[in-house]
Amino acid sequence: MKKIFSAVILLVFLSGCTDSMNIFGEKNLRENVFIITLNPSGGISQDSITINQGDTIKWINQDSRPHKIKSGLFESPTLNPGENFEYKFEIKGNITYSYTTGTGKIVVN
Repeated sequence: MKKIFSAVILLVFLSGCTDSMNIFGEKNLRENVFIITLNPSGGISQDSITINQGDTIKWINQDSRPHKIKSGLFESPTLNPGENFEYKFEIKGNITYSYTTGTGKIVVN
């Protein structure tokens, strides 16, 4: 009977845990990866995107020409067709970045 009671208490405790905390009270950072493609038309899949602090954006060059992506925070190497570049956003704010044929905006909450 004590084992069943202990198991029920443990399940109640665990069910009360949120996604932001594990059972030891340590914060779990939910990090997401967002994809932005550089299109053959010269544009990008999203001109503006809102993400959270700690999230990553991955740019994929699906264009037939090389691209470089840069802002005041980061600068990619030259991305040839099929190559990609990732950046993890640790600082909140509004970021404008440029690529070979235009600009984009990222809002980091």
